[in-house]
Amino acid sequence: MILHQFKSLIRFYWKAGTIYNVHSDFLYQFLTTAMDLKKTYYAYPQIELIRSKLLKNDRVISIEDLGAGSHKMSTHDRKISKIASVSVSDLVSCRILFQIVEYFKCKNILELGTSLGISSLYLASSSKDIRVTTIEGDVSIANIARDVHAEAHADNIQIIHGTFEKVLPQYLKNSAKIDLAFIDGHHDEKATLDYFNQILNHCHYESIIILDDIYWSEGMTQAWMQIARHPKVTLALDLYIMGIVFLKPDLSKQYITYIPYRFKPWKIGLIG
Repeated sequence: MILHQFKSLIRFYWKAGTIYNVHSDFLYQFLTTAMDLKKTYYAYPQIELIRSKLLKNDRVISIEDLGAGSHKMSTHDRKISKIASVSVSDLVSCRILFQIVEYFKCKNILELGTSLGISSLYLASSSKDIRVTTIEGDVSIANIARDVHAEAHADNIQIIHGTFEKVLPQYLKNSAKIDLAFIDGHHDEKATLDYFNQILNHCHYESIIILDDIYWSEGMTQAWMQIARHPKVTLALDLYIMGIVFLKPDLSKQYITYIPYRFKPWKIGLIG
């Protein structure tokens, strides 16, 4: 898996373009505004303070890996600090999530894979009108995430404990159309495609679907490539650390490989 990530990173940098290669007005505005990571927002310091506390928390908890597991943690008894350093979305990814939500004014947001709750804080923090539902399979992790959300006074986040396979269909049955979905869990080709297709049926033309860790394994990369080629996907944006797909029917079918400002994968480490 690590070899696949390294080879993929080399290919990514070989193919990747910059803002000067973009010709679509929609994409140019998106990249220069929502993807301008030089920006800072009031929510960032508070959330990063909470992250720093998690990184110093050496309490050991027992967790159950319900997906494909982790490249960097093989035991079920893990320190919270280790989970925070390996499994929680990095700062670049979290800023991208926040700024996409802010730019498109997303309201109904779904996250698959809560981890310790940092990414859902970023998804929820640009407006109190946002409603984030996040699904987490491990009860210990879900409980810590609830504490994290409570510390941030983020009462617009709902955590549902359970496996994606069981919880997702029930949630979608009762949910309004989804504005943004962030798929960050399980890391299995077949499962990822299944979750994507379920979510796609509950999206509208302006919906955005984001997949984390698209180069986590060969299977995840295959899933991402199939999703990018889906007939309803009009724009697929490959950032290496994540993939973003748009469903807007007025866009020309495109696959864009793009390097975000300040994205240095050798500093944030290969995907966990």
